[in-house]
Amino acid sequence: MQKRSDDVSKMQTQKILNNKNNGYAIKATVGTLAVFVFGILVFFAADLIFPFRKGPMMTPIIQNLVLLGTLLSTVALGFSLYLIYTYLKNYLEVKNELMLGLLLAVCAFMMFAISTNPIMQHAFGQSGVFSVIALVFACVALGALVWISAK
Repeated sequence: MQKRSDDVSKMQTQKILNNKNNGYAIKATVGTLAVFVFGILVFFAADLIFPFRKGPMMTPIIQNLVLLGTLLSTVALGFSLYLIYTYLKNYLEVKNELMLGLLLAVCAFMMFAISTNPIMQHAFGQSGVFSVIALVFACVALGALVWISAK
């Protein structure tokens, strides 16, 4: 009889833990979407601040490089969104500064991936602003990693 009681109590504990993890997963999903939307909104704001300039004509070699750049930045964006979800979920569970630093670094890398995507650059004009914005986000990400290393 005691063994059956222990099994029931283990099942109840597991059920409670699963519900708690589901709550973290939902919060992490919402947070990831919010970070992504914020990232896109930053570039809409940049478009409003800086005027549109039309880029040069593209040769076939440049078109292939643009296609490759679009593919790579899209893959980097996908990886970043997955990592933001994972780190945000872990941070909500453990509230660790390391997770917070990694989350900040990955958010900056996501912004870097968005700002280096040729589709975004074409949509908002091909000005040097996107190169500078990408470098700013890369510096933020590296600064977060330095902060983590110093702790």
